[in-house]
Amino acid sequence: MPTETMEVSDENPYPRKAIQTLAQEWMWMHPGVRIEFTRVSTDQSAYISWVNTQAAGGTIPEIIFWWPGGDYLAQRGWAVSLDEFLARPNPYVRGNTAWRDLFLAGCLEPPHVARDGHCYHIPFDLFMSGVFYNKHIFAEAGITGLPKDWEAFMALQRRIREAGYEPFWGAAMWSMWPHALFGNLLYDEAVFDKLDVLYPNGRLEPEEEVRGAFLGITGTHELRFHEFLRLMKEWSVYWKRGFSLSKNPESLNLSRLGKLGMSWESAGGVSLYRNDPGVDFDIGFFNFCPITTKTSPAGSGKKPPLQAWPGTCFYLTRSAEEKGLVDLCVDWLMYLTSPENAERLTQEETALKVPSAVAGVRPDPSFADILDYDLKQEKRLLIPWGLSAESADNFTRIFELFLLGALDEDETLERMKKWEKIGIEQAIRNNQMLANEADRWDMSKW
Repeated sequence: MPTETMEVSDENPYPRKAIQTLAQEWMWMHPGVRIEFTRVSTDQSAYISWVNTQAAGGTIPEIIFWWPGGDYLAQRGWAVSLDEFLARPNPYVRGNTAWRDLFLAGCLEPPHVARDGHCYHIPFDLFMSGVFYNKHIFAEAGITGLPKDWEAFMALQRRIREAGYEPFWGAAMWSMWPHALFGNLLYDEAVFDKLDVLYPNGRLEPEEEVRGAFLGITGTHELRFHEFLRLMKEWSVYWKRGFSLSKNPESLNLSRLGKLGMSWESAGGVSLYRNDPGVDFDIGFFNFCPITTKTSPAGSGKKPPLQAWPGTCFYLTRSAEEKGLVDLCVDWLMYLTSPENAERLTQEETALKVPSAVAGVRPDPSFADILDYDLKQEKRLLIPWGLSAESADNFTRIFELFLLGALDEDETLERMKKWEKIGIEQAIRNNQMLANEADRWDMSKW
């Protein structure tokens, strides 16, 4: 969205006008057509409520933001399938024969398509996380290259600690990011194939995850889960001293202070580091390393996929169809997704730099070490964690006690097993009580 002002301030640190400029250019090519930007709340819950209200009332804008896949919109008949248009040439890209070919492989394929197999979204950028590292600290620790496997990754952190710095941390360590990371590092394709059966679309739906735990396909009994506990405990030795897995904000950001060797953050952090007046060191960005059987009997040995998926996705709503504006809306989105215009959007000088979902865009140089990323490693198998909100919170509390040495592994697994059972029961009960019967799981198919 364009900002209301280009004046930099604490409230507006990254002003942007590229999309407004592009809109003016496109409108000049289409006399009589006007693009309006509707300002709504950036709070996620408030935004979802706004979409529900506007869609139900028939007043929703012709193009809206939603998350990849779009099942929620598609199942309610609020979004227009774009399959037909993605097969057409983009007139703003010379030589293009199919619009979909302009996007990075994986952005318009399972698991990022809707459950019905249709594609409803146009992705503009990628939400991506990885490891930022302080090049000054690496040099002081005598580190000259990036690690190639998990053992080298751990050894690198030991050298950072010996050089007098904290090796690793990231506020998102309390989130689901580690569960997704280790789900890939310890990936078991046979397990995934046993789970992805109710909606075989290359991703695990919440129902499939609960079914898998209910049937004992996944859970605290798995070798993969035990190895997750062991490897995380070994790794925690190199986390910042006094770490906490609570969701409270950090009192000190050691990374920005130049006291942390590596930090796990989203790719948007590139701009945060670059524009922070207190940061006087260079940063780099790389992906995590494979875990081989030398490190763990459950190690997949595969280069882990980036924690990346389509970020900003635009959808055409039924308003566009009812007003006869689908073709114009598609044309506007095609204009935005030519490589040169996508670059203006995602690499804008004053704005946050983010990786583009459009191929051919020159990304910020800080992403140099991950430019070989491939989004087609999509079978994501998370480490199971509680399944209900209450159960997941208790898993995390127990896990923190385990990491701090207050519980041994047997005690940890015993307590988690209890909350695993409670979580399965709560997840099923909560679903079966949903007001909309169509949203309830048909457990006869389990």
